[in-house]
Amino acid sequence: MTADGDFEITFHLNRPQPSFLTLLASGWSPVYPCHVPARDMRLHPIGTGPFKFVEFKPNVSITLTRNPDYWKPERPYLDGIEWTVVKDVSTRLLTFIAGQADVYFGVTIPQLHDVKREVPEAICDNYLVNGSRNLIVNRGAPPFDNPSCGARCR
Repeated sequence: MTADGDFEITFHLNRPQPSFLTLLASGWSPVYPCHVPARDMRLHPIGTGPFKFVEFKPNVSITLTRNPDYWKPERPYLDGIEWTVVKDVSTRLLTFIAGQADVYFGVTIPQLHDVKREVPEAICDNYLVNGSRNLIVNRGAPPFDNPSCGARCR
């Protein structure tokens, strides 16, 4: 990487990587200051997102506040986020059903039926989280081994 000022960098890759921007946007390839050790980033992260880190209490909670310097005007809409850590999956689900939590992740299909029965006003959605959605092409195998072939080679 080369710093091109306070707010811009250039990545120098050894070979073409068509999915590079996707990897950066996905969160699987975070970019953070090299002067901050990884162990410190886990406990006191630095970032440019819509929220700023306030406090992390291991196995208890994470607190974030609105980032007044966020690049998108009038965003985020929230003043902050307080995330309570509930390690036990069953307790976490019961907390949501009891109305003590606003969101629940990781529900299974059988649990989804229970949630709909117990909390009919809940908006329930089931989707893949943190799953790979990339198409990886083997450039060593035909027809992908011939870059000049294009759409003609099928």
